[in-house]
Amino acid sequence: MREEYLDGTEVSGGYCRALKQGNMIFVSGTGGLDQHGKLAGPDVTSQSRLVYKKIEKALAHFGADLSHIVSVVIYVTDMSTTAEYQAVHSDVFAKYKPTSTLVGVSGLVAGMSIEIKVEAMID
Repeated sequence: MREEYLDGTEVSGGYCRALKQGNMIFVSGTGGLDQHGKLAGPDVTSQSRLVYKKIEKALAHFGADLSHIVSVVIYVTDMSTTAEYQAVHSDVFAKYKPTSTLVGVSGLVAGMSIEIKVEAMID
């Protein structure tokens, strides 16, 4: 059975923040914009922290948490900020290590420096 989650921060129509299909949860690319559309901060660290809080909230909707994440894809606009992101990533995944892909991109919506999408699996 397919279940969708919308949190009101979707930039445009046509997609959901997250969806659960069977035992898999897919969280759309999530950026560091707060509920008012403002950047959490100018740096990758503050944006990353907010992103993981938003992802955690989406997972919780389906009864999951960050430990259920099996795959992460990170999009960054400046590859020189990798160490900043990795510091947050290491904190978030201190116990559970998902697969991970880092991709450099030329730009993201609303001036974001980072966008993260995840896939999680529950029992």
